[in-house]
Amino acid sequence: MSMEQNTKKWEEWRMQGIGGSDVASILKVSPYKTPFQLWEEKLGLVNQSDNNNFIFQKGHRLEPKIRAMYEIQSDLSAKPELVMRSDMPHHRASLDGRDKQKKIIAEFKFVGAGDKWKLALEGRLPAEYYAQCQWQLWVTGDNYVNYVPYNEKENKIKIIKVTPDLDYIKNMVTEVNLFWDLVQNKKEPELIDQDWKKIRSTELKEMINELKELAPQVKRFDTLKKAIKDHKSLNHARCEAYGVKIYEKTRAGSVDWKTIVKDNLPDIDTSKYQKASTKYKEIKL
Repeated sequence: MSMEQNTKKWEEWRMQGIGGSDVASILKVSPYKTPFQLWEEKLGLVNQSDNNNFIFQKGHRLEPKIRAMYEIQSDLSAKPELVMRSDMPHHRASLDGRDKQKKIIAEFKFVGAGDKWKLALEGRLPAEYYAQCQWQLWVTGDNYVNYVPYNEKENKIKIIKVTPDLDYIKNMVTEVNLFWDLVQNKKEPELIDQDWKKIRSTELKEMINELKELAPQVKRFDTLKKAIKDHKSLNHARCEAYGVKIYEKTRAGSVDWKTIVKDNLPDIDTSKYQKASTKYKEIKL
């Protein structure tokens, strides 16, 4: 399909179906977006966020360079292309590069020199990129994807071959179609822990409004309390000023068990002695 990527027309085309970068969210392996957030985007309830991402923008700028390095090292063509399945037109993919004759896809990623590059040196790729590659194979029917991460610091690429995983693809297609039905029917997907559930309650609204009004006073209270404690005139263990008593207290220091274990039992695995985590609520105004 002839259409320039990263244009308004391309964004509209993406909104009309599911692309490779969407699949990781649907499968709940994306560190960036939940199924609910993607659902909101597909319905136009919020703006799409991918293109505002610094890494996305830098990767887009570096793409011509990565493509040239890849074509030289692989001796393959890597022409950008938009594709969609004729039997399921909402199944779509924006390919960074494709050798259509040899049926080989190229997926370029700017990953820096961190954990994703370390994974690449081991011949592996993050779960969200694996999902994207498998989706591209499903949409195109091509032989394999060359996942191509780029390390700008070392000015190097790594080429990792990703072949079709049929069991993975079968599950992925099922999940995508279930999600697309939710979009078509405007039915919210189930929220996960990373989502913000919107609560509407008159009683809660009144309490929150009062809390917002009191918050500056609490902050001022804490600031004044600290300023009083630090005042230079309080140079005695026990002081009284205008009906307020300011005095010193001594708290026994806690035992640094972590250092004791480290110094005396360096080989012990402390994780099995770690207590279960507890959940608590925090309020952020």
